[in-house]
Amino acid sequence: MNDVKTTKEYAYNSLYERNQSFNSLVAWLHSQRYRHVIDALKPVAPVDRPLQVLDLGCGFGKIYDVLSQSFPIEYTGVDPEARYLDMANERYGANANFRSFCVSAANPIIFDRRYDVVTALETMEHIDGPTAARIIKRIAQGNPRRFVCSVPIEIGPSVLIKNFGSLLMGYSRHKTYTWKQTLSAGFYQLDRLPRHTASHLAFDWRWLAQTIRQHFRIVETRFFPLRYLPACVSSTAFFIAEPWPAGRRRGAARKAARRRRARKLRKD
Repeated sequence: MNDVKTTKEYAYNSLYERNQSFNSLVAWLHSQRYRHVIDALKPVAPVDRPLQVLDLGCGFGKIYDVLSQSFPIEYTGVDPEARYLDMANERYGANANFRSFCVSAANPIIFDRRYDVVTALETMEHIDGPTAARIIKRIAQGNPRRFVCSVPIEIGPSVLIKNFGSLLMGYSRHKTYTWKQTLSAGFYQLDRLPRHTASHLAFDWRWLAQTIRQHFRIVETRFFPLRYLPACVSSTAFFIAEPWPAGRRRGAARKAARRRRARKLRKD
C-alpha cells in the first residue's frame, strides 16, 4: 500500500481540520481511511485513461489530494457545505481535473457522467436513513466499478471507548451525546435513543451494510484502526463494494417488476 500523508500533515487552519488532527492518536485514526481507499481503488484503476472519481461529502477535497499522488484522476467533489467547498476550490479549483458541486448527494445533477468509483468517507452517518438508501440506489444505477464507503461505529463497546476516551483527552466528540445516550448506544439499546437523522448519535453501521447489499456485492468489510479487531471494539467500518453480476441484477429487476404488478392488481 502506498504511503500517504497523515491527517496531521494535511492540517490547515480550520476548526474541522484542527479537530481531525487534535493529537497524534486522533490524527492517526482519521488517516486510516485515506490509506485504505488507495488500496481499494488500485484493482479498478484504468491503465489507458484517468480514473473517474465521484466523492460524496468531499469536505475540503482531501481525497483529491490523496488520490492524485497515486493515480491520474478526473475528480468530482460534492458537499452541501459551501464553506467547505470554498476552501476546496481555493486549494484545487485551478486544476483542470477538479470540479465540485455545492449540493446534496441526493441531487441528480451530480450523475451527469459515468464514474469508475464513488467514495463516501465519513458521510453516510450525516444523512438520514431514507435519503441514504435513495442515494445508494442511485449510485448503483450508475454502475461504478467500485463504491467505497467508511462510517464511524457508534454502537457497542466502541462508542463507550471513544466517548470516555474523548473525555479523558479533552476532545469534543463525547459532547454530541449525553452520558445516558452513550450508555444506551454502548449496550445496543438503540430504542432508547432518538431517531437517527444527521449526526453520529443513533447511527447503526449494520443498517448501512445491509442497505449497500441490496444494490452491491460487498467485496470486503474492514475495521479500523486494526483490521484483525472485531467491529465491537473498532472505531470505523470500511466497505468495498462492487455491482452485482448482470444475472443477479436482471433477477432483482424481474422481482421488482412482479411486485409492482402485484400492487397494481391489488389496487384494481
